[in-house]
Amino acid sequence: MTLPTAAKRVAARAVVMVIVMTAAAGVVSAQAVGPEIPIWVGAVESHDPVVAFDIIHEEFLVVWYNTQGPNTEDIYARRVNMDGSLSTWFSVVSATGEYHGSPAVAYSEVRDEYLVAWNYEYAAGDFDILGSLISWNGSSIGTPFTINNDLDNQDEPDVAFNPNDDEYLVVYGNSWIGGLRDIAAQRVDGGGSLLSWANIATSSGAGRYSARVVFSPEQNTYLIGYTRDAGGTAGIDVAGKIAAPDLAGVSIALEITIVDDSVDAAINPAVGATAEGFIAQYNLPVYPRARRLAADGTPLGPPSGFLLGVSLGITYPSRANAVARADAVGFVSAQQRFGPNYGQVYAQVISPSSDKILSRTFAVAVDHVWNGEVDIDCAPWGTCLIVYQSDTDIVGKIIRLNLFGDDFEVGDTRHWSGVLP
Repeated sequence: MTLPTAAKRVAARAVVMVIVMTAAAGVVSAQAVGPEIPIWVGAVESHDPVVAFDIIHEEFLVVWYNTQGPNTEDIYARRVNMDGSLSTWFSVVSATGEYHGSPAVAYSEVRDEYLVAWNYEYAAGDFDILGSLISWNGSSIGTPFTINNDLDNQDEPDVAFNPNDDEYLVVYGNSWIGGLRDIAAQRVDGGGSLLSWANIATSSGAGRYSARVVFSPEQNTYLIGYTRDAGGTAGIDVAGKIAAPDLAGVSIALEITIVDDSVDAAINPAVGATAEGFIAQYNLPVYPRARRLAADGTPLGPPSGFLLGVSLGITYPSRANAVARADAVGFVSAQQRFGPNYGQVYAQVISPSSDKILSRTFAVAVDHVWNGEVDIDCAPWGTCLIVYQSDTDIVGKIIRLNLFGDDFEVGDTRHWSGVLP
């Protein structure tokens, strides 16, 4: 398939930036982390923000759910400009007496629209996965459609877009009668029609949850990562699979053990992809860590990965890790670290080709309130929006990443201030 104009623009930027970064072997720094952006603050409790970057209009879309009352949860979205200023907001789905939560979002540069997927409580103890296609500015919001409504629970969706084939992949957890939990995936074409479905991983006596997915256009494959609880003394680790766009053979393919620690539990995975391969980020058990994977899914480096930072005290089983691609620098990591009474949010830049942190640690949210459920997405040239839940508000901050060689900036200079940090 011929890449659309926006994808060509991303590819061209990526080639230039990789060449410059290789030549300069620079150190990543940043302008000061921007002020807090009040994406949705005040009247109601708001939870679980996720973010996607629109390459065509150069803006972000933040999606979350609001608790409107004792029996109502709705999905909302807001556009955020590159400079951190707020644009329009809209409701993705709102219905009194219904529960809609745990959203996920991906942007299609082919159709200039988003797919938002979420949990819908069909009945007590029976959750389904729904989705809706939304135009880039929210002017057109498609009728919610069913992605999976099998018996029992389908939950914790994540979604990635495949520009090579103009389709999305939605991954989610399945909970079956008897307590078995596995991971499944559903292809959705650019028009919202369901394509093939596949069970990603399951086995008797084990549980799998917290699935995350990323697509590599260069490799034309997905990485699906998740927490795997083998039960008993076998422990909890992070596993995954490489999947072809049509999901052929993925159900019977061997699982990749991304990290298996016989003593501590590895949880809360996040996954990212660059042209060189993949990365998985996770907690082991109270320390944020990461491990790179080759394009074929082979884990690289030490078995436990490499350390990203020191925890403040405890982990929490939520969206505690996030990682995004920024072609100018590599991977950008966001981490939720916990203390006894509050969570804090930090960010770092990770090399795409070595177990190396390329930046200082950016303190994003370190005030003594609860900050959590962090997510991140980045423009190719290194402007990132980190979103998180602060108490029960949805807020964010902009970080502009710069690559320095001998005191010069590289990247898309339209977006630099010209002031060295």
